[in-house]
Amino acid sequence: MPEASAEVYLVTAEEMRECDARTIRAGTPGLTLMGRAGHGIVADLRRRFRPLATRQIWIVCGRGNNGGDGLVVARRLHGLGLNPRVLLTDEAGAYAGDAAVQLDRVRRRRIVLERWDRHHFRQISRLEEDDILVDAILGTGFRGPLRGEKAEIIEAMNASRASIVAVDIPSGLSADTGEVAGTAILADRTVTMAYPKRAFLFWPARGHVGDWTVVDIGIPGEVAEAVAPVARLVTEEMLARSIPRFPRTAHKGTRGKLLIAGGSPGLTGAVCMAAAGALRTGAGLVRAVVPACLNPILEAKLTEAMTFPAPETGAGTLARETARLLLGLQHDWDALVLGPGLGRHPETDRLAVEVVERWRGPLLVDADGLNALAAAGIPRIGGRRPAPVFTPHPGEMARLSGEPVARIAADPVRAAHDFATRHRVVLLLKGSPTVVAGPDGTVRVSGAGSPALATGGTGDVLSGIIGTLLAQGIDPPEAAAYGACLHGLSAEGQASGLAERDLAAGEVADGLTAVWERLGRLA
Repeated sequence: MPEASAEVYLVTAEEMRECDARTIRAGTPGLTLMGRAGHGIVADLRRRFRPLATRQIWIVCGRGNNGGDGLVVARRLHGLGLNPRVLLTDEAGAYAGDAAVQLDRVRRRRIVLERWDRHHFRQISRLEEDDILVDAILGTGFRGPLRGEKAEIIEAMNASRASIVAVDIPSGLSADTGEVAGTAILADRTVTMAYPKRAFLFWPARGHVGDWTVVDIGIPGEVAEAVAPVARLVTEEMLARSIPRFPRTAHKGTRGKLLIAGGSPGLTGAVCMAAAGALRTGAGLVRAVVPACLNPILEAKLTEAMTFPAPETGAGTLARETARLLLGLQHDWDALVLGPGLGRHPETDRLAVEVVERWRGPLLVDADGLNALAAAGIPRIGGRRPAPVFTPHPGEMARLSGEPVARIAADPVRAAHDFATRHRVVLLLKGSPTVVAGPDGTVRVSGAGSPALATGGTGDVLSGIIGTLLAQGIDPPEAAAYGACLHGLSAEGQASGLAERDLAAGEVADGLTAVWERLGRLA
C-alpha cells in the first residue's frame, strides 16, 4: 500500500478513463503516459527483485493499452542489458493505437516477440520461484467473465511457481467491485497507474491483487479534482495529520464529553465495550445512561466512566421517558452514542426514534438503535447538521435499506453511497473493508482490520471510538472514517496469524494506546 501525503482516490474504470482522457486533451500524449507507466514498473521490479539479471522474466502482453505498458517494460529491460521473453496473446496485426506503436518500437530493438502457443504452457510450468511473470494482458476496461485462450493463459500463469507482477490490475478483474467473474490473475504484486483501483480493497478481488503500489504517471491534480472520484482511501498518514492534539492546558471538560445510552439484561457488556473504546480514544468524560436495574452492575464494571440510572421498562430496557432525560442533557454533553446493548421493546424503540429525531448535536446510532429506526421506517432526519452517524453491519443495513444482504455485499460503496445521500446521514457499513459514505456523496474506505474483529463487542468499541471523535469536534464523515481506521489498526497491531483467534473486544480497545504512539511518530 502506498504512503499518502494527500488524499488518495480509489478509482473506477470509468473514472480512470476520464482522468487519462482529460490529461491527453490537456496536452500529454497517451504514448507519454504509457512510457511513464513502463518506467515506473521497471523501477519497481528493480527494487523488489534484486538482482534482475539472474531471473527469467516473461512479459505476457495483450493487444490493448495494458499490453502497450508491458511492451514498454520489455523495451526498458532490454535497455538495461536484460533479455525478457515477450509473449503476445494475439496476432501482431490485432494491436492498434498506442499499443501498436510500442510493438513497432520493440521490434526495432530486435527484441524477440512470440505469439503464445501451446508449447508455452509446458515452458511456463518450469519457471522457478525466482523467476517473474509480468501480466500485461487485460486492463481496467475489461468486463468478465473471461473465456477461451486468454482464460487458459491466465490459468497457466497462476499455476506457475514464478512471481506474478500485474500491470495496473490483475487481468480478469473488474476495477469497480470486489466480484471476480471467472478466471483472473492471482498476482503477488500489482503496480497500478496513478491511483489504486476500487477493487483493490474489496474481497474476493483483494485476494488477487497481492501487495500493491502506485506509479505516478503525471495526472494533474486539477484533472483528478474535476473528475472527482467518489471513493477515497483512509490512510495512517491522514490520521496522523488530522486527529486533534490536546494542548498542555487541556482538562477533562475540553477533551470531549460523551454520553452512551444503552444496555439491557444480558447485554451490559456492549455499554462497557463502548465506554472502553471512548476512554482509549481520549474522551475526557464518559457517562453511560442505563436502565436503573442494571446500574449496580455497570457501576461495578465501569470504574473510569460514570453511570446514570434511567427509567426502565418491565423488561429491564430503557423506557420511553428516558428520551426526555437524554434530550435534557444535550446542551451539557458533546455527543451521544445510542444503541449498544439497547435491546428491543416497543417503548425502547420509541425512545430511540424520538431521540434520533430531536437530538441536535453529534450523534451515533448503532445496533438495536438502528433496528428501532428500521422498524419505524426511518424517521425524517435528513438535512440537519451535524449529520447523524449510522454504523450498521450488513444485516442491519439490509433491514434499514430493504435491500438483500447479497446485493449490499456485491457493491458496498454503492449501497452506502445511495443510503447516505438519500437519507442525508453518514453511513458506516461495517465489513472488510469498512465503507463510510457522507450525505454529500463522498465515500471513504478503510482497509485496516483483521479477522480478530469478527467477534462480539468489537462493534461497540468502534462506536465508542467514533463517539469520542465526534465529541472532540471532528466532522461526522471524518470521525466515522478515522474511527474505522483506528479500530482496524488496533486489531492489526494486537495480533496476527493464529493469534487473532484469541483476541477479544476489550483488547482491541487496549490496543489503541500503541496506535496513538505509532501515529505520533508519523505526524
